[in-house]
Amino acid sequence: HDEGALFPGESQLSNGKQPKILDIVDIPLLKQMSDPLQPENWLIDKSRRWSLMNAHYDTPDLPLLSVSPPHLWREPDGLTDRVSAEFLKTKKLNNSIRLIHVPEITLQFGWRAWQGQYRQRRRVIFDYKGETYDLSVTDPEFVEKHADKIPSQGKKATECQLRPPNGFHLCVSLAPELNGYHYKVVATVLEG
Repeated sequence: HDEGALFPGESQLSNGKQPKILDIVDIPLLKQMSDPLQPENWLIDKSRRWSLMNAHYDTPDLPLLSVSPPHLWREPDGLTDRVSAEFLKTKKLNNSIRLIHVPEITLQFGWRAWQGQYRQRRRVIFDYKGETYDLSVTDPEFVEKHADKIPSQGKKATECQLRPPNGFHLCVSLAPELNGYHYKVVATVLEG
């Protein structure tokens, strides 16, 4: 669908439930989408349900799943929260999703006016390979877990530093193009 999204019924397991983060799932696929900006995208077979395979495999440790690229799609002289569509057109991307490890994050919640309405501003700030990234966080479970830190509308933004013993694994993703840029978002936050 729009921007590669799936409707909940299209990602439903054979037991009628939705998969959870780190579930191992057999997904019926039809073909690779050949999107140069999201090369990992595939067209799913909507006629078949997904199968949960957790009973057949051990979930790998997060460090085995993470990568350590030299940067997160860094454009020279660009901002760390986005990359221009023009710049990406000159590159051959191997992926638009990366799972990285960081020892700590700063969580920032606030509000901002946009197109005449107030909208929540949810950010994760972290250092990675000598750069500071300040990215929007779209992980609904993580936001819900820290909902008590969200200030009332119109109040000053709140900020807190989180440093669990084993740090965080962040799933960072490039969003579809908006006004000439692909913004980087933290799609999932996992402790450990």
